Amino acid sequence: MKITMEDAKKWLIENNIEDDFNDRQLGEIRLGLVNGVDVSLYADPKFSEDQMEQIRMGLANDVDISKYADPKYNAGSMSVIRKGLEEDLDISMYSD
Repeated sequence: MKITMEDAKKWLIENNIEDDFNDRQLGEIRLGLVNGVDVSLYADPKFSEDQMEQIRMGLANDVDISKYADPKYNAGSMSVIRKGLEEDLDISMYSD
């Protein structure tokens, strides 16, 4: 379900997570809320803002993020894996 940016800000305050994330991470969480993706899959301080972006983009494109939503992958690796999944390519050589 998509929500407004104002509602996203309220959600962050109500869930008391603003202190756990930097501004860019909060921005990625807000974008996910506004675009109706399940932010619980990446709203974790262990992910950088760039990793969060790759996960959010995968969710928005109905990609199986379980293949790369792991902090062991940097954002660049996540991007390559996500794009491969979007193109229905064999990503096994990238996901190791």
